[in-house]
Amino acid sequence: MPELKVRSWGAEIYGIPHSEGFCCENGNCEGWSALGASDEVVKQVVGFSLSTNPSAVIYECPKCFERFWVHSSSESTIKFLIKFCPNWPKKKRNKSVKNTVST
Repeated sequence: MPELKVRSWGAEIYGIPHSEGFCCENGNCEGWSALGASDEVVKQVVGFSLSTNPSAVIYECPKCFERFWVHSSSESTIKFLIKFCPNWPKKKRNKSVKNTVST
């Protein structure tokens, strides 16, 4: 299978808590969930990181503005985010060196 060419962008993952349940870890905001493929969920993506294995998507809770990250190992999920996330960087015409994610 060909490799999907992506790069890290946006918020840095360091210091942001990992969420195994795809929910905000702040107990005061009733656990906003990043599950699902709605417009509201993709609007909350504030970064993508290749520093974890598998890669990570960084979200910002719309209720409390705390950030958390979840693993994203599915090529279809990454392609969906590239297509529908308004914050995802658009392709540049000038080809630069990019990291790759094997799926």
